[in-house]
Amino acid sequence: MRFACLMYHFLTESRLPERQLYGVPVEVLRRHLDLIVGRALPVLLPAELQTADSFSLVISFDDADKSVIALGAEELNKRGLRAVMFVPTAQVGSRGTASPSDLRRWCAMGHAVGSHTRTHRDLRRLTPREVRREIRDSKAELEEMVGRAVGSLAIPYGACDRRIVAQALLAGYSRVFTSWPGYGATGAAVSGRFSILGSTRASAVERILDRRALYMPQRFLYGLKRAIGSRAYEAFRRRLVSVHKCIAARAARERSEGLTIG
Repeated sequence: MRFACLMYHFLTESRLPERQLYGVPVEVLRRHLDLIVGRALPVLLPAELQTADSFSLVISFDDADKSVIALGAEELNKRGLRAVMFVPTAQVGSRGTASPSDLRRWCAMGHAVGSHTRTHRDLRRLTPREVRREIRDSKAELEEMVGRAVGSLAIPYGACDRRIVAQALLAGYSRVFTSWPGYGATGAAVSGRFSILGSTRASAVERILDRRALYMPQRFLYGLKRAIGSRAYEAFRRRLVSVHKCIAARAARERSEGLTIG
C-alpha cells in the first residue's frame, strides 16, 4: 500500500524573507491541514504504516523546532491530526529547539517522535563508527527522554546509502525516511518524503494528496543538492526563487497595464 509523507521544518507567525526557505507560516499550515481533513485521508504515525489498508498520509516535522509545539500542535489537535517530530538529540534544549519536557508534552498529545541522529551531520561523510553512534545513541537518548520506544529515523539532508540503512535496521529502527521526493510503500523499510516550504502552494499539496504529485522537479533539485552540497544548493535555490518572483511580478504588472510579455 502506498502513502505520502509531508516534510515540514519550522513554523512562523508571519512570512519570512525568501532566504529562510523552510519556514512555513502557520496560516499556510492551516490551509494544508484543512485540505488533508477535506480529503478524509487516514493520517498515521510511522509505527502504524505497517497495517495500513488504504492510501494514507504521514505529517512530519524535522529538527524539533519549538515553533512546531508552540504554533503547530494546536492546529493539529483541533483537527484530530497527529504528526511525528524528528529530533536531533544533541540539540535538544538548545536555543529554539524543544526541551525534553516539550517532547514529552508533544507525545502526551498523541503525536510521535523519531530520531534525526544526534548532531544532524551528513552521515555519508562519517566513519562507520561515527555513523553507528549517530544512529544508535540518538535512539537510546530519545527513548530515555520520552519514555517510549522510537522506531523511525529521518536522515539529515536525505544523505543516505545502503550502508546507512543497514546500520539503522541493526540499531532497531523499523523505518528510515529520506528526503527523496516520492510516495512510500507501507511494507518498505526506506521511504521518501515531499518537502514543504514556505513557498509551497496549496495546489502542490493537493496534487500530493490526490496521488498525482509532480515530483520530478523536486528530484532534480534533490539530486543537484547531493552533487554540489547543501550550502551551494541553498544559495542556488534562493537565487532561483528570487528570479521566479521577479518574473511573476513583471507579468502581474504588465497584465494590470493591459500589456503582453514579449
